[in-house]
Amino acid sequence: MYENALVHWCRAAAAGLVAAALVSAYPAGAQSWQPEYVDGELQPLANGFPDRPILIINVDDAGSPDGIYARTLQEILNNELSPQRVNVLDRPSTSFGTWEALQFAAGEPGGDVGHALVIHTVPATALDLLTVNLEAELGMDIDDLNVVITTEEIPYVMISRTGAPWGESYKDMIAYARENPGQVRYLSREVGSAVDITMEWLFDKEGVEVDKIIGGSMQEIGIAVAAGEVDVAMVFAEVALTHFQNDKAEVLLMTGDDAIAPWTDKPVMSDVIDSKDVQWGRVIGLAVPSSTPDENREWLAELVRKATEDERYQERGKSLPGRALRMRSHDEAAQLARSIYELADPIVRELGLHHEDQ
Repeated sequence: MYENALVHWCRAAAAGLVAAALVSAYPAGAQSWQPEYVDGELQPLANGFPDRPILIINVDDAGSPDGIYARTLQEILNNELSPQRVNVLDRPSTSFGTWEALQFAAGEPGGDVGHALVIHTVPATALDLLTVNLEAELGMDIDDLNVVITTEEIPYVMISRTGAPWGESYKDMIAYARENPGQVRYLSREVGSAVDITMEWLFDKEGVEVDKIIGGSMQEIGIAVAAGEVDVAMVFAEVALTHFQNDKAEVLLMTGDDAIAPWTDKPVMSDVIDSKDVQWGRVIGLAVPSSTPDENREWLAELVRKATEDERYQERGKSLPGRALRMRSHDEAAQLARSIYELADPIVRELGLHHEDQ
């Protein structure tokens, strides 16, 4: 359905800040125990957990968004909230990402019962299962994603070159694509990536055909759109903001439930197509090995939930582009991961990227 071509772009840094919508809610689902605090410190469970330091594993570089996320939690938790010291381990993964990190976590001291947590992102973690045979490689499947809690959501943002025939309207862009099959040039960040699958799903739902071009990093893709070399792309909010502020790109659509500043007049995906049961974008949180007892996982969820009430954490929602501080419980996050996994399966197969087709 799509014509692929390889495009290389010069690398450049992109940065930008915008106030984010700030949403904070207690995760749905009742706890099987009642948290107890003494002088602001969450007390251990009756089984003694945690009885050793807690480790947060970041599968990216220390200065990455996940690395900063880990250190924000670490600072708050070590300020009399956690009964055990919280440490951060930066362990960039070269293969299997979160999944390999969860196996590593299980092998750390006490990690098999919850003393080691891994930062993860839905939908990317769920989509890894479609493109890599992780059951054969690691003996893991979707049920091994044992989410503690997710605390932040960042939408993907669809941008368009300025001066395009559809102007600033997503609706008009789709109408143009229907009338001119294969004429809209879509630049993708890696075939089969979470962002790419989001766009494939959207184009399929809208019934439009585009000229798909393969690009590089988010920064490179943003530059290509701003230069008018391609028509549309789906990027991270911070990349969209940079080129939008420079009047080099128009914002057409966002994937979250709520429009974010400065594009509150633009539609979100659920405004244009049925997508209420799935959150395309970055849903960030923590997971533990599947061997972790439920009560230990619940204790960790309470600890992280309490940390998000801290003013230092709340500032994240104001200083990072498009970030909504919104929590999902274990059950909610697990259902989201499974929904994305099932929705994306036929798309990945159509692209010929499913591990069964390799």
